[in-house]
Amino acid sequence: GIPVELGWTEHPEVHGTTINASRATVGIKAITSRRNLLMFSLRRPPSWQPVGFLADVAACFATRGLSMDLLSSSCSEIRCTLDLSAFPSVEAELPEILGELEKTCEVRLIRPVASVSLVGKNVNRALFGEDQDFGLSEEALLMVVHAANENHVSVVLVEEAAEMLVARAHQRLIEEAEGSHELGATWNELLARKTNDKGEAEWAM
Repeated sequence: GIPVELGWTEHPEVHGTTINASRATVGIKAITSRRNLLMFSLRRPPSWQPVGFLADVAACFATRGLSMDLLSSSCSEIRCTLDLSAFPSVEAELPEILGELEKTCEVRLIRPVASVSLVGKNVNRALFGEDQDFGLSEEALLMVVHAANENHVSVVLVEEAAEMLVARAHQRLIEEAEGSHELGATWNELLARKTNDKGEAEWAM
């Protein structure tokens, strides 16, 4: 119940962001994206949850000190990503990794891909609700990873679709928050309000 104030260090008189216990409205609150990801599609013959499948896949990466970034699974397929920014050595080790994985399953490498992550209240509904249309085609959308609390969702897409989704999600965030207390002034508006003793703007855009 203790509110947290985030301010502008150089100009503490400018009102910043308040984090408090007020009830959040449904919708997107934050958006982030990452590029330079590898996605692995790993398949075994269809059966009900092959025993040890996920453990075998995880062990292949773990023995090389690699951590699966995003993960989605079904009864016969696992899809996961590796972040090349975090593990640049993957490129050199890729032939060995693929060879090891192919001992246990059918492997398909998909690249380049990007991820877009959305945080908010019931963000699953904000992204996939009946009244929402972000223009994503089945070919562009490769994987969806949901958080158990429905307040976070990440989607993996072909790289060219990620930029479009980020732009549309930001536009939706701004439209839904317009007129509310949740979204403050823009950067340009903050600079326009900052004036010197003569009432003149100190910064020119």
